Amino acid sequence: MKTQLLKRIVQFIIAFVITHASYSQVATFEPLGFITNAPNAMTFAYGISNNGEIVVGASYSIIQDGPYAGTAVLQGFRWENGEIAGIGMLPTTDFTIPWSFATDISADGSTIVGYSMSDNAFSSGWEAVRWSADGQIEALGDLVDTDYWSESKGVSGDGSVVVGLSYMIGHGFRWENGVLESLSTSEIYFSNAGAISDDGTRIIGTAIILADNIEYAAILEEGNIIEIAEVPIGGNIQPLNISGNGLFVVGEKNISDSSHGFIWSESDGFIELESLGGFTIQALAVSDDGSVVVGWSQDNLSEPHAFIWTEENGTQKLQDVLENTYGLELPGWTLTAAIDITPDGKTIIGDGINPQGQQEGWRIVLPATMSSDNFIGANTQLYPNPTTGVVFLETEGIVDNISVYNISGQKITTPEFQIEKSSIDLSDFSNGLYFVEVVTEKGKEVFKVIKK
Repeated sequence: MKTQLLKRIVQFIIAFVITHASYSQVATFEPLGFITNAPNAMTFAYGISNNGEIVVGASYSIIQDGPYAGTAVLQGFRWENGEIAGIGMLPTTDFTIPWSFATDISADGSTIVGYSMSDNAFSSGWEAVRWSADGQIEALGDLVDTDYWSESKGVSGDGSVVVGLSYMIGHGFRWENGVLESLSTSEIYFSNAGAISDDGTRIIGTAIILADNIEYAAILEEGNIIEIAEVPIGGNIQPLNISGNGLFVVGEKNISDSSHGFIWSESDGFIELESLGGFTIQALAVSDDGSVVVGWSQDNLSEPHAFIWTEENGTQKLQDVLENTYGLELPGWTLTAAIDITPDGKTIIGDGINPQGQQEGWRIVLPATMSSDNFIGANTQLYPNPTTGVVFLETEGIVDNISVYNISGQKITTPEFQIEKSSIDLSDFSNGLYFVEVVTEKGKEVFKVIKK
């Protein structure tokens, strides 16, 4: 009940999509909650379906029976329509504490992959797993016969192909139809397969071309290597994700004591992203058109913050963009990392510290554009803003209609205007954020207005 109440409180309306047809949808922020509520509960968001409706990751869970009943562990979860539920873990003997972690979900939402504690695992290691559409968990094994230590990291769009890493021998793997195979060959040593395109043809990782012993951040496609960047001596380049269409790759480049996020495409090459002012930035996900990149970065105080990058605005704190561009307020929240994004760039998931000081995942659904130009009239001026009462309107054309909406998207009033200069009296309105939609012969414009 407490979690549901918190969800309702923080589902603020933060923006409007402007079209010629009508006033349209809004954007929302929603915490994911916990499998089990407790003062020390935590949730980590990790993957999202292409439609943005299903989120997976790991959450605080309590073992219900057996020798470890009452023990707190992480369990992979599936979140949809505001409800979070554990998806299970591999069965273990009395000597092994069970737990699991979901790392990715197929584009169609049918298949979840990750890893789980296993009786076959080496020491404190784990085994790659796959959860199918019917909720069954399948152990995928390893590239060695005994002492497994493997991890599923990515899955194709239809859930049929899984990629990941065999820690015991350091090879990336590909799984399909029950068969786990190494991605390394006699010519290429391919490690740490971190993600796969939706069509299953492109896999990212690190490749060493054995003939010349040169290491690259690379894409593996049908046995061939597409070079992203050569790994510098004394440094490292790790591709961390690939867009669903396989055209863009993001990740992290480490040199000396600093790291640099990057976005790469065959057309534009390797582009480094600036941090928020600190020494570290990791780019973790990218939209299909390459226009939006998300991840985390340190600021000058060395604190982690979720970031959003666009070519127009560069690297920005995601929380600042939400608050300053859309008027969203998240009292008590700190968004620490943006983990994944849908192909259209509209839905972002990540982690943060909630008002109770707990690690909690979240989901943000953005409007059709990130641009703040929606709130700046090309032909109309609205002033003063903020206002204590009256707002004056100046426009080049004849005003056909003005509508005022509150932060919940409800139309409050529709004054009639047929003159080129007039005013709107907000004196009787409560203090807060409002949206004023002005329709003239030149088109439609929407303004954020703050009533103080």
